[in-house]
Amino acid sequence: MHSDSFFVMGKTHSVCQDYALAGKLAMLRNYAVLSDGCSSSAHTDFGARLIAAAAITCAESGALAPTTVCTLAKMTKPDFFSTSILDATLLFAIETRIGVAVEMYGDGFVIARRRDGAIEGYSNDFGNAPPYMTYLLDNARMQEYLKYNSGKLSRVYIETSDAAHRTIHGETAHESITHKETKVEELKIAEPTIAQFCTWAYSSRLFETNKYDLVVLASDGLASFIDSKDEAEPVENLVRDLVDIKTFTGEFMLRRGKRFVKSLADRGLRNYDDLSLAAIYLGELK
Repeated sequence: MHSDSFFVMGKTHSVCQDYALAGKLAMLRNYAVLSDGCSSSAHTDFGARLIAAAAITCAESGALAPTTVCTLAKMTKPDFFSTSILDATLLFAIETRIGVAVEMYGDGFVIARRRDGAIEGYSNDFGNAPPYMTYLLDNARMQEYLKYNSGKLSRVYIETSDAAHRTIHGETAHESITHKETKVEELKIAEPTIAQFCTWAYSSRLFETNKYDLVVLASDGLASFIDSKDEAEPVENLVRDLVDIKTFTGEFMLRRGKRFVKSLADRGLRNYDDLSLAAIYLGELK
């Protein structure tokens, strides 16, 4: 396996509040992590880095879990700053014996390339108001957030697969089929405990080596590409290009990220929000 990362500032930002890291843990397992800081909170570019670094430290002793995320929030709390510096999401992927385990706290995307060529996409949508770890440290903020958000979470699944080839005027055209499912989950507890809130905001998934060869984490900046008329480009139109990686040596996600953003810019699309990507390549089957 091999891991790498990439992040870039959005067109409407003056500082990048996304951060991504990839590498190997002490036990030589690959990891990939990203954190997306809240645009309306101060210094979350630092907070995102703190959370990403703390997640790696926690993962040294095992994969993240809802209870670990609670510990992580307390561990990263700076005494010399407001806790709002940690208003940031967390996506974490780690190599396991049978594949790659992904842990997700807040919004963002997980894009997985199957060995049969199909692309799967998973996302958590909190209506542009994701839960942040700071809410685990301040019950008043948690309650204020739930009143604003109504405790609603949409888990979205997208699958894009090659359907067929057809001939038009003597030329072969490529067709694909996209399937999309949305499941709404609501936190109906009026005053949830920290553990209940954390479990609702958290999700995990395992991608087995025998079925997948690439797992890419992406911040919600992937959904921020717009054209010259400020119309949004659907994420399902972008995922195939995002994972179209031929060579996985060296900084493969850095190369792909740069080419991805440039190719979209050439098509007149720009990302108004910061974008971070972190990936693990599972390798060829032996």
